[in-house]
This record gives sequence, structure tokens and C-alpha cells, in this order.
Amino acid sequence: MSSEPPNGLPRYRILTGKDDAAFCYRVSEALALGYQLYGSPAATFNGDYVVVAQAILWGVRSTPEEIRLITNDVADNYRESARRSRWADFGRKPAIEETLGNRGKS
Repeated sequence: MSSEPPNGLPRYRILTGKDDAAFCYRVSEALALGYQLYGSPAATFNGDYVVVAQAILWGVRSTPEEIRLITNDVADNYRESARRSRWADFGRKPAIEETLGNRGKS
């Protein structure tokens, strides 16, 4: 592996996007180029869909055990963000509907 990333890409990158197959392919392509995952992914719900971010670094050498731990952490965080996004509106919708329904009753 070269000491510099290909095509003039920076050593540190953060990939962001909608949590879908296209994002997963972007991360996979970066890994295939020689980047390594850096830290855990982040996920948030923007009201329409889950948006994810993953930092990557060039030239980081990870042991197989570190890669296994990172991979498990990524999977755990993904499962947790998916669980939260499924239930994100569960507690809020009744409150919103109640507030809107009470506007005409005052």
C-alpha cells in the first residue's frame, strides 16, 4: 500500500449519507482502496430517513483483533440506531396529535 491515498484523496475522510446500500458500497470501496474504519459510525434520523456517518483513515494498520472489535462495534451501533429510528416517533405522535387536536378546543 502506498504511503499516500490514491487520486489526491485526503488521509482523513468522513463519509456521510442516507443509510442505504449505496452508502455501504461507498464505505466498502474506501476499504478496498486501503482506508481503515476510524471510530464508530454515527446515525441520526432527519425526519424522513436515517443519515449515517463513518470516519476513515489512510495508512492505519489494524490487527485482526482490532478489526473484529471495530466490526462488532459497527454492527452493534447499527442495530441500536435502527431500533431507535423505528421507535423515534412512537412516543411523540400522540403528543403532537393531542396538541393539534386541542387547538380548536380552547
